[in-house]
Amino acid sequence: MVDWIFEVLVKLETSEFFSEHVFHRAVLIMDIYFMLCKDKVLDDHDVHIIGVTSMWIASKYDGTYPIPLNDFPQVASPGDFTNDDPKEKEVQILVS
Repeated sequence: MVDWIFEVLVKLETSEFFSEHVFHRAVLIMDIYFMLCKDKVLDDHDVHIIGVTSMWIASKYDGTYPIPLNDFPQVASPGDFTNDDPKEKEVQILVS
């Protein structure tokens, strides 16, 4: 997952979006959420949504300009999720 997050962020790389801080924070957010969900069974789709949402949260926290949510489906997992999936997962991650 960490390699995948790096690959996605590199594909989205622009001076506004990519930074090492966004990458490290996204991995940290994802790791903490996985620790809190250790008793849940997650399928591949869930793991990818958690990864995308972690990147999105990290970019909003750390970047000057957050990565637009519309950019993720094309780069991260084409056709695998809608823009509403990360929005719903964001609430679950932040509440946890």
